[in-house]
Amino acid sequence: MFLVNLRRELRRNKSIRVKVFIAGFRLTNFFFEFDKTRVLYALSNCIYKTVCFFFKIDILARTRIGWGLRIFHPFCICIHPDVRIGDDCVLRHGVTLGNKGESSSAVPSVGNGVEFGCYAVVFGGVSIPDGARVRALSLTTESERSKVAIDVNARDACDLDLESLCGFDRP
Repeated sequence: MFLVNLRRELRRNKSIRVKVFIAGFRLTNFFFEFDKTRVLYALSNCIYKTVCFFFKIDILARTRIGWGLRIFHPFCICIHPDVRIGDDCVLRHGVTLGNKGESSSAVPSVGNGVEFGCYAVVFGGVSIPDGARVRALSLTTESERSKVAIDVNARDACDLDLESLCGFDRP
């Protein structure tokens, strides 16, 4: 089943860079879970860390990511090791998922079929439902159900009337 899922996942991704990263991640993740002697894990982890270094990706082997992952432009992606990502998710350049700092251990949980835009950032105990789309350049710190999600993309930020927001007049 592992090889069938890996083959399907590699077929879904077009870039050779993404295929190298996903193959390294899945093998290292597999050995992390099932290699009791830790010899194969140590070897695969060295190769995987090298790939991560060149792509500037920070996803540890113990991170749980469902099958069917698609990555577009695999650079500068940072995911906390305790984040759980469902099946058939899409990551793009610059996605960050993590906690709010050293004093917080709450991390996001991501459902199935979630799509992240470029530079989408999600911090804290946010629960992203199945099929959600997290916009590019957005910052989300609270779950949608609490109605306190921060989601400003670049176009919206350019349309803001900064003079009235900041309370000053232009000379």
